[in-house]
This record gives sequence, structure tokens and C-alpha cells, in this order.
Amino acid sequence: MNVLDNATSQKVRNQEDAKPPRTRMRLSFVCQNCRRRKIKCDKSQPQCGRCAKLHLKCVYDYQDSGVSGSDKSSGTLSTQLSELEIKLRQIKEALQAEQAYDVDERSPSTPDRPIPIRINFYKGLAHAPYDDSFKQDHKPFSDMALIERHARLNPFLKYVTRSFQPMKFAVQKIVHSLGGQMDVGSDDIESMAHILFLTPEIRTKIKHQKMSTKHIPEETSTAIKKCLMDRNAARDARLTYEPMEVDFFFTSYGLEAITESILKNIPKRTQMLKLMEYFKQVVYPIVPYVDCGVLEKTISDAILFAGTGQAVRLNLGSPQNVFHSLGCLAILLVVLRISYTSMMLVEKKFEVEITNDAISVAQRCLAFLVAKCQESNEELLSCLILIRWALVFSPKEGEIVAHSMTDTVLSLVVKHALKIGLYRDCIGVSVDSNLSREARHRLQFRRKLWIGTLVLLRSDFCIRGSFPLLSGDYLHMVAKEDPAECYESEAEARIHKILHLQHDLFLANSRLDVLALSVKEDINLERIYESLAVVDSRLRYHKAQVMAVSPSLKGTFQERVLRSMENALNLKSNLIFKIFGLAVRASIVYDLERQSRDCCGSSDMLVMKYKEAAMDCFETVVDLGEHLRDYMGSSYSEGEMFILEDHRYILNKLVQIGIFRVSYYLLGMMLTFLNVRSLLERGATLSQEKSSAVADMESKIPLLTKIVKSIFAYLQKLIDLGSQKYADRYFTSFKQFLFLDYAMRMMHNELLPHSRSKLDQILYADDIPLAVDYNLSDWTILTNYIDQALDVQVLKDSPPADEQPPSEGVDISAFPAESALLGTPLLFDEENAIQSMLNGDYNWSDYQVT
Repeated sequence: MNVLDNATSQKVRNQEDAKPPRTRMRLSFVCQNCRRRKIKCDKSQPQCGRCAKLHLKCVYDYQDSGVSGSDKSSGTLSTQLSELEIKLRQIKEALQAEQAYDVDERSPSTPDRPIPIRINFYKGLAHAPYDDSFKQDHKPFSDMALIERHARLNPFLKYVTRSFQPMKFAVQKIVHSLGGQMDVGSDDIESMAHILFLTPEIRTKIKHQKMSTKHIPEETSTAIKKCLMDRNAARDARLTYEPMEVDFFFTSYGLEAITESILKNIPKRTQMLKLMEYFKQVVYPIVPYVDCGVLEKTISDAILFAGTGQAVRLNLGSPQNVFHSLGCLAILLVVLRISYTSMMLVEKKFEVEITNDAISVAQRCLAFLVAKCQESNEELLSCLILIRWALVFSPKEGEIVAHSMTDTVLSLVVKHALKIGLYRDCIGVSVDSNLSREARHRLQFRRKLWIGTLVLLRSDFCIRGSFPLLSGDYLHMVAKEDPAECYESEAEARIHKILHLQHDLFLANSRLDVLALSVKEDINLERIYESLAVVDSRLRYHKAQVMAVSPSLKGTFQERVLRSMENALNLKSNLIFKIFGLAVRASIVYDLERQSRDCCGSSDMLVMKYKEAAMDCFETVVDLGEHLRDYMGSSYSEGEMFILEDHRYILNKLVQIGIFRVSYYLLGMMLTFLNVRSLLERGATLSQEKSSAVADMESKIPLLTKIVKSIFAYLQKLIDLGSQKYADRYFTSFKQFLFLDYAMRMMHNELLPHSRSKLDQILYADDIPLAVDYNLSDWTILTNYIDQALDVQVLKDSPPADEQPPSEGVDISAFPAESALLGTPLLFDEENAIQSMLNGDYNWSDYQVT
């Protein structure tokens, strides 16, 4: 019996040994290109932003593993059953979708009921549920998605961005002039351009295409050398990339352990005073979220120093004053760390090193306060904002985009800012002169904290992808509307009502917001227009509960805040719907153009539908352009302002997106008309024996030129106005406006008489749809219609672009001053530093001693 058992067990062991070993495969969620280049990947599906920008094929590890795994083995029975259920569900959904079509669509064509036109379109017009609308990072009709479907606009903009490379040219020339070397194909060029372009002197020279570095200030050149050429130094890596652990919800440290840790991280008295003085003179204008007077008084009372200058004991005061003292000490530790970091970045030596332990101890202090103190206060929020700045402060990244990091600190900043009601203290309204000096000072400090919250949160939204989606904190705040009696005042109740209306409006827009990346085949064109009408009706229903836009803000403090919020809500909703509407209609036009080209104009109904869709899209462009121009032309002065500054950030972003969308579509229209003109010119040259045909072609050419000149003049004004308002505020805006300026310069060259075309390979592509080959009367009607719709002066002829000096674009010296644009109530006693933060214009050079 034992022998049999031994033989059986031996057989089982042999079978187990014969099985292939189970290997563990670690899959990375970073795409292969970004991992190979060692750059940050946004992990977007199915193509990350970096690969889309570089026009590379984006491949993830799990995609390869899924293919290889399916080839190696068929999987377990449960896996096969799951796949079979998914396939059956897809078949069922397809059958239900097919049955949902009207019977009339399958019936033969009749004069009264023609066969509907079907196009390929995105899967975004189905209503999205609440949970899926704003919690996922969907990429809607981004600029590239709109461009890639255009047969002429796509290669044109690729040619512009690839042939004219101002960033690489600028970075190479500046770095070479400073004695460094830069590889043309280096991956560091763009990150360096972020840093260089944030310097106002360099930005002005690049915009004017004057790259001489002799006028760059010496301190700027020194900072470039230190930050760019010594970027791999161990000191810099330790300063800016030291890992940090953030934990505010639990602490095992008691009050005695925390006070002991604070004493260990406080330097000697003279060293502490030096760092604080440096903070007040250099860093405070950039990070003005500290009440320096209260901080200095509390520290002088709370810290006891020995004769040697070393901190020996803490005096936290009475039990009622412990939380205030502890909060100020946490602020002190973060202030010391930020001051030391900024001194090291400009190589200003200091006697001792302030490590990240100071921030860790400050976190323990805040964790203790959050656990023990049920009420929030300004000191706690001030320390949270400072810690967030200490965490995101990384000068090698150029522009600091705070909302790109979703962490515990930002959530706590938003939570405590809402908890202490900072949103009621609007930064755009003057302080009541009847208040006491202490009350006015406190109100100004609260407004600075609200600015700090806006800088990190970027108003009440986070920018994700191309469009703003509601952040989690905002959704949590508006998930339930309380009765009016639950609020402190009627004004607060109205503010929350506006926030709820804003949520409803964006939820109505979710039908257009949540768009899949893939294109769905054969969608009835009429159904798309019906969906747009449904969204429009829902928006009108919700907007009926909001007052119409008021041309100016009048009345009491509360009334001005409420009117500004309502005005901003109206414009946000209008702009988002119009921008999405343009993207939808542009995609329809591009697909109908493709069908018209494929059928060679044999379908009269398709040609007619293409003309209707093109005119509808053009009217949408003009309507959106007028809204953009009206907003940019609105006054920023306090007496005529109809939206306060802290309600404008997302609106400014939306206006920039709208400018780029209008510009791209109108550029595509000009390229189409130029392509038709070039084909007619070639046809007239090759058909000299047919005088009637030649005369017909030659009569159309001036009309086409007049149409393009009208569109050019209109678009040039829009781009100049947008560049004047926004190009110098954000790096991405500056870069796009730079490319648009160059694209317009190339278009200008095409319109000048006797100028050599630079777009031969693009304009002479034989892919023009037959639908745009109108007869002479149609071209005349179209010319008059466009002139009347755009209402612009036609471009005057000037010498060829090759013979005239480079265009200077908009005169920088003619720009309104920053204080004139934004009004004095924003500036307080900090000159223009606070508004620079609202504009997102941060860089390492701000931390230099001037």
C-alpha cells in the first residue's frame, strides 16, 4: 500500500514539475516612447499627449501583452465565457441600435422622403449619466481631432509647426551664445523653452523675431546658465526632486513630540531672522499668503532662545492660544524652507541647510491641528498653501501648473477655503472705508488666501485635456442643495444656487462633452442636428433661471459679486456650447467633403447637403467670433467691468480655445479657396484654345481672391486682439499664437501679387471636392455674403513678403499696462505680483534678487 502511495505521489510531483513555470509580468502604464525618452507621460488612451504632439505611434505594454497572451494560450474557461458574454452583448446592442432606426430610413427614396445622408461621427451625442460626466478625463474635440480630418489644414499646420521652429531656434541660439551646447534633436529643448519663454525679455524678442542676445539683462543670462547648464548637479536634484510624503489625516505624534521636532528644525536666532528677512524682501511678493505682522509677533512670544542663539523652549501660551501658536510655527518652518530653496537656486550661500524635514514637521503640526481642532482658521489655510507651493516649486519645469497634481494638499486647501467662507470675500471689490484698520487688514489677508486658492484650484474648475471639467471638490459641494434657512445669509444661498445652476448647465453640456476617441460609422446626419437642438433647449431651460448678462456691475458689494457670477455663468455656458457646436459642424463638413470627393459629385443631394453644412458652419464661426471679440473688447476698469477678475480665469481659457478653433477653421477655408484658385489658374493656363472656358475661369479668380482677403482681414484682427490679451499670459497660449502669427504671414504671402508661393506642395493637391466648384453667380453671391457677414476692410496689397522686413505683429509697447487692464482693487499693497500669479506667469527668475 505504501509503495502504491509513493508511486502515485511521485507521479503527481512529476506532472507538477512538467507544468510551465508561472512568470510574473510587470506592466507599465507609461507608453513605450515616453519610457524610452524618460519623460513624463499623461497615460491618455489610446494615444498620450506627447506621442500625439510628436506624431508618434503610441503603444502601451499591456496592449502588446494582450496580443501575445492571446497567441500563446486560449485562457481559462471563465475568461472565454466572459469574452463570449461581451461579444453577445455587443451583438445585442448592435441589433437594438439597428432596430431603433426609423423604417423610413430603409425605404426607397421618394421626392418627399429622400434617403437620409449618413456620416462617420464621434460617439459623443448619447446622454452621459451624472457619475460618468465629470469624473473621467475624456478628450473631446481637441484641436488636433478637428484638424486631422481636414485634407488641407492638417498638412498646412504640420508644415508650419515643423518648418518654422521658433522654440528650437531660440533655445539653441541663446544657449550657444552663453557658451553651452545643445543637440538639435534633444528632448530637453521644449522644457528649456518653457523656462526661456517665461522671461519677458526673451518672449518679446521671439515674438518680434529678433534673437540678438546682447540686450538680454545680465542677471537673466546668469540665471539661464545656472538653471540650464548645471541642471544635472546633485545639489539641484536634492533641492527640487527630494521625495515627500504627505499625510494630514492621521498623526501618532503628541504635542510634546511635535514641539521637540519643531525645536530641532529651528536654526539659530540670527539665521532665522536672515531667512525671514529674505522671505519678506524676495519671496513674499510671489507668495503673499502670510500675515507677516502676526507671524513675527507670535514667533517672538512663542520661541525662547538661549544666549548662544539656539532655540531651547517653546511657549505656546494659554490652552486657547495653543492652536494659533502651533499654526504660526508650522508656517515659520515652511517659510524657512522656501527661503533657503530660493537662495540656493541663485547660489546665495547660507550658513546652515534647511532640509525637507521642516516641511515634514509642519505637516505633523497641521495633522495635529486637523485632528484636535474642529474649526478651521486662516493660519491653517495659509500653511497649507505654503506647503503646496513648497511641493510644486520646481524651477526646471518652467511654468508651474499647480492643478496638474491631484494630491491631499490641494483637496485640503479647497476644503478649508470653503469651510471658512473665503469665496464670499471677492478680490475685485474695494474694501469698505468705514471698517477699522484691523478689520480691513484681516479682510485683505483673507482675500490673498482666496487668491492662493484660485491659483492652485484655477477658479471653480480644473482644466483636464482641452476643456474644463468639474473638479471633485466642486461636485461634492453642489451634490445636495440645502434649504435657504441653512445658510448664513441670503447672499450665500444665492451663491450656492448659482453653483447648482452651473452644475446643471454643464451636465446638459455633457452630451457634447463626453466624446469617445473613435469614430462611429454611419450615423444619420439629421439625428446629430436633433441632438444639438436637444442640448440647446436644455441650456435655454436652465439659463432661464439666471438673469441676463448685465453690461456693468452696480449696487452693493454682495450684488456686484452675485451679478458677476451670473454674468460669468452665462458666458461660460454660451462659449462652451458654441465651441462644441463648431467642432460638431466642422466634423460634419469634413466628412461630407470626403464623401463628395469619393463619389465625384455624382450625388446632387450630397452636394447640396455639403453646401448647407458649410454655410451653417461658417455662420457658427462668425457667431462665435463675435462673442469672442465682444468679451475681449470689454473693459477691465472697475466702473465698467461686468465680470470680476476672480470669475474670469476659466472664461479666459475658454476664449483662447475659441480663438484657436475659429482660427483653424477659417485657415482651412482660406486654404480651400486658395486651392480652388490655383486649380483654376492652372486650368486657364492649359486651356488656351477654349476661350469661353478660360473666360469663365478667369472671372472666378478675382472673386476667390476677394473672399480669401476678407477672411484674412477678419482673422488677423481676431488673432491680434487675442494675442494682445492672452499671448503673454500663458506659455501654451504664447506658443500657439506664435504659430498662428506665422501661419497668417504665410497666408499673406499667398495673397500678394507676383509673390512666389511657399505652399505649392499643399495647395496643388488634387483632392478638392467638386461641391465647391460653383458657377460664377454662386461665387458672386458667396462673396457678397461673406463680406457682409465679416464686415471687414479688405486687405491692401503691399510688397512681397520676401522684400519687406519681418512683420512685428502687435506692438508690445502699445499694450495697456497690467495695472490698467486689471484695476487697482486687485493689487492691494503688493503692486502687480498677485495678478502675475493669477495669470499663471511663474518662473525661476522671479526668485532672483533684483
